[in-house]
Amino acid sequence: MAGKLNGLPSTTLETLKQLACLGNSAQAATVSMVLGLSEEELHAVLWPVVWAGLVLHLNGAYSFLHDRVQEAAYELIPAGERPAVHLRIGRELVSRTPTVELEENIFEIVNQLKPRH
Repeated sequence: MAGKLNGLPSTTLETLKQLACLGNSAQAATVSMVLGLSEEELHAVLWPVVWAGLVLHLNGAYSFLHDRVQEAAYELIPAGERPAVHLRIGRELVSRTPTVELEENIFEIVNQLKPRH
């Protein structure tokens, strides 16, 4: 699986790794916010993995079609870098989530900010 993922365009692979950090599924708006991309840019970047049948885009969300795909994408992030990636994502979520939506998204945000070893 890792070989198949490594054959993807670099921007697609980097985006897929960030998606893997968010979990098995994430709203396109959330992924866009975390990456600083428009949703149109996100769709274009993730099109190769949607077309390859690794990720499903449905109802405004991206979902890995199998846990092993998510795990393989996550494993491509060096273990020593994962805590920093999650911290960056958590900080982006905190800073960019409107105040009125913080309570609704608190578990997603805290999950990114919790210490990882």
